[in-house]
Amino acid sequence: MWRENRQSILIAGIPSQRMQRGDTKHIEHDDHMARCDFDQTGEISAIHTPQDAFRRVHEMIHANHSYPDRIKREYGNILDTVWNITEDCFMHQSHWPWRRGETPNDILKSARKFMRDEMKETGRALAEKPELRGSWPDFATRIRQTAVRLGLGEKVDQALDKADFKFGQRILAKQLLDLIAHDERAEAAQQMQMIFFDPQEEPEKPNGEKNKPRNSGRDKPKMKIINLPLTEVIPGAKTSYRLATSGSRLHRSSLRKGILPQRLFVRHNSRRADGTILVDASGSMGDFSEVTRWIEKAPFGTIAYYAGNNSNRGWLWICARNGRRARMLVTPPYGGNTVDGPAMDWLLSQKSPLVMITDRGFCGSDDSEAQAFRLARLERQGKITVHDYSHKDEDK
Repeated sequence: MWRENRQSILIAGIPSQRMQRGDTKHIEHDDHMARCDFDQTGEISAIHTPQDAFRRVHEMIHANHSYPDRIKREYGNILDTVWNITEDCFMHQSHWPWRRGETPNDILKSARKFMRDEMKETGRALAEKPELRGSWPDFATRIRQTAVRLGLGEKVDQALDKADFKFGQRILAKQLLDLIAHDERAEAAQQMQMIFFDPQEEPEKPNGEKNKPRNSGRDKPKMKIINLPLTEVIPGAKTSYRLATSGSRLHRSSLRKGILPQRLFVRHNSRRADGTILVDASGSMGDFSEVTRWIEKAPFGTIAYYAGNNSNRGWLWICARNGRRARMLVTPPYGGNTVDGPAMDWLLSQKSPLVMITDRGFCGSDDSEAQAFRLARLERQGKITVHDYSHKDEDK
């Protein structure tokens, strides 16, 4: 059920230039419906709210600040669910209508009741499916609740503690909220999408251009790919033969036997599909023993290693492929990580199976924390196999 509130004071809180000329409506619902309707010019034609005061205020904030043209320009190909959460956090952190400690009591009570009910519902869902702990719906709920508490005036650490993030996600949430608070919403949204979702195909505009999200203003680290001269044959890559029941070449020694065996033909052993192996060559990984070790273990694979300068640059060296390797390995000029993200992008574009050798100590870039969570997701999905460089899992 719904009804139009013709005496709504909610409408009075919206700038007149954003309202549909003389006809913006406040539609009150008996369920949880909450949204703003916009016409083709970006003016607000209707606000839909449930009965509770908190979500009425929430929709009024969006009506004041979430302009459709800005949303499209900033977020581009970001999924709706991701930019919606990003906007919610932005609204509550930066545009809560009252100063710290001055939120009217009925609004404060409504907000706290909303958060309690939301966490009870989340708890019931996790009781049925514990594996959802830390997933996108779970994380999104908790980071939005943190932003609401910040808007209400709570301190950052206190708000984060009450959200009760899965182990490891508290630091991530703090970094993302800091980005949002410093007007880098697009960067925060891109990081969340990268962590929790597979890459999305970018939608095209009518003129054929890609709908890119706004540049966040932060310089992304650049990675140079270097193909080393592969002049040496890897010993383990020598071609071998086997006897077979059919083939194009006869095994002449078998013809001299009194009783002919079934296997009279010679065939090449098929090459093992060693795939692609990426080695983290930052300072925490020690010397080049990891690189040479995996060249020996996967002689027909593509082997590469990478490192960065802990600022904005990095390098990836391809040192082995198809049974051949570089005679000399180039020592990285710096021992940082920095380009963990671009290096993973390269790995995902190569032939599978894909393996990464790393201690997971990503650092040196604004999105290092997000890249570590991204690797964990790719590992769970079976897209990348991760081996600890300490060799604890080398036989797995």
